[in-house]
Amino acid sequence: MIKQLTIFIVLSLSAFLIASQCGAPNPCTNDACCECRESANPTTGVGYLEYMSSCLTGGEHCIGTTGCRLCFRNVTGAINVGNRPVCRKFQLPTTNTSTNVSTACYNTSCCIARQNANPLNGIGYLEFNTSCLSGGLHCIGNTGCRFCINPVPGVTNIGDRPVCARYSPAPPPPVCTGLTSTACASTAGCSYCYSMEQCISSTEQLCCGPYRLHAIICAANTSTCCGGYYSPDYARCCNALTENCCSGMRHTLCCPKAKKCCGIGLYGNCCNTSDNCCTNPGYDISWCCPGTSSCDTVNPLRCI
Repeated sequence: MIKQLTIFIVLSLSAFLIASQCGAPNPCTNDACCECRESANPTTGVGYLEYMSSCLTGGEHCIGTTGCRLCFRNVTGAINVGNRPVCRKFQLPTTNTSTNVSTACYNTSCCIARQNANPLNGIGYLEFNTSCLSGGLHCIGNTGCRFCINPVPGVTNIGDRPVCARYSPAPPPPVCTGLTSTACASTAGCSYCYSMEQCISSTEQLCCGPYRLHAIICAANTSTCCGGYYSPDYARCCNALTENCCSGMRHTLCCPKAKKCCGIGLYGNCCNTSDNCCTNPGYDISWCCPGTSSCDTVNPLRCI
């Protein structure tokens, strides 16, 4: 009994000293404030604090009227001095036995909504893993959620949990340059541009144009391929967000999205949306006329 009382006094004094650096003597109004004042020991499961509105007026397990209460983390070998409640952030999702309704998740967004993550120490994070629908290592029962860590500096990975997929470093891009067509086809993230006779990154590059002399390489994420079917130097990489492709047989343009493409023959033009698009009878040229005028079909490139 004396030993337990001594532990309680030491923890209370430690909590008071830390609290002075976390806004004390003002009361807390959220978990982050209480966690700042705690002296948690992940090995013994004691020293944790959490916010409880009823503790603003004091009560069982409360640290005075600070809004914080002592709570417990149920780790192996821990002794719950004072029969404290398990901290909310360490409580596990379960099945509601009274209604027999499963609380299983089927995506990471659902698991994230249930986590009690601490960005300061990287623990308390959850993510969805299909195997956890039937339980397993690091899983929270058969809820589909498993514990993972956010690898912040100084994190202590209790239980050797996996790094959350959303915080794992992205894998290096595949090396596609120089691969033969056969090797390229069997390498994830690569595709073979036959018109350029080279292996390119399918996530970063876009093969534009069907023929050797007509082809160029565009940025896959920001470009659309425009033209390149008839003339060796008329393929274009248009900006996918700001431009439209206006491709004629001899003239390829990237027109601003605020304009419209005019011409389906040898030459294309970018006209204002209010303009009339004009072409001669042979469709070998095109031009734009203001909306208040008409196309002169007798004299090309003129408006009447």
